[in-house]
Amino acid sequence: MKKLELPQNWANMSQEEKEKFFKDFSYDDGADEIARLKKANDDLAKENAKKKQELQDKLSEDEKKKLANDELIETLKKQNEELKKEKQLASLVSKNIALGMDEAKAKELASAYYDGNTEDYYRILGEFNKSRENAIKQELLKNGGIPPRDGGNKTVSYDDFKKMTYTQQVEFQASNPILYQEYTNKK
Repeated sequence: MKKLELPQNWANMSQEEKEKFFKDFSYDDGADEIARLKKANDDLAKENAKKKQELQDKLSEDEKKKLANDELIETLKKQNEELKKEKQLASLVSKNIALGMDEAKAKELASAYYDGNTEDYYRILGEFNKSRENAIKQELLKNGGIPPRDGGNKTVSYDDFKKMTYTQQVEFQASNPILYQEYTNKK
């Protein structure tokens, strides 16, 4: 590449002479070198494709089958791992839903557990516990701060108890012994 060298009398030159100097100056932009490198790169790509095709042609049918089987085995292994993960996540989600979580939170918690992300796992679990605690407090406030006597089952009044048959009273005693005792002491 040509180096720009200013004439020794640059300081004494007029503006027109300086402009003429720059108009006459030519430089090498490397276009020839770029074209040569591009052609060399294209030639290498063609040669690489040719060699690859030759190698494919040299492979025997057995070798081609073996390569195809190896690829199939790898694909099946990946699918198996994905199915195992899906099964375990589904199991975790169903357990979380059984605890009373909504499906979205249950999935999020299961993913955090499966991925080993303890920070998210405990954050989600804490949020769930807080919401359950608030729901219980709301239920207590509805009942005047007194927990339901029947453990959350359908409440049976004393009048309803008096109308029960003997068999119904026995069932009621088994399901709610405290309330049964209270009602039998009222007689």
